[in-house]
Amino acid sequence: MGPPGGGPTRFACALALALALAPAAGADARPAGSSVAVPALVGSTWQVAERRLHALGLRAVTVRVVSGRPRGTVVAQHPRAHAIVARGTTVRLSVANLSIVNVPNVLGLQSVAAQDRLREVGLKPVVVSVHSLQEVGSVVAQHPAAGVDVVRGSSVSISVSGGPGP
Repeated sequence: MGPPGGGPTRFACALALALALAPAAGADARPAGSSVAVPALVGSTWQVAERRLHALGLRAVTVRVVSGRPRGTVVAQHPRAHAIVARGTTVRLSVANLSIVNVPNVLGLQSVAAQDRLREVGLKPVVVSVHSLQEVGSVVAQHPAAGVDVVRGSSVSISVSGGPGP
């Protein structure tokens, strides 16, 4: 039997509403099904990106991709930054795994300088001595050619003049 007047009191309605909206003990304080904006994660490390997503109640899945960005860097995300999604949504993070570098032009450099330049960008020089009329010790050819994109750590063959042949 209800209170006099046949209907619930204001207090009872407020109490029922408060109990319905209250999270269960130990549950997330945010209402289930609420929406959040996906943060801008491109440029972050994947560890930072995952922490930010989890803090917002989102899930992360990483996909490793080839990129010129440093290994472990988020290079793309889906859904895009600032998209409004439901909590629990999975955000796909494309993370740089293999770095791509551009082969520098080392033609005409002395062998030591050419090797140093290749190592600076993360490439492994392989020196081959060849007969040439060019200055002794200078690079007369390279493979792959300057301007080609290769995976960091790749070998680059440089042909170094040993002077004219016998």
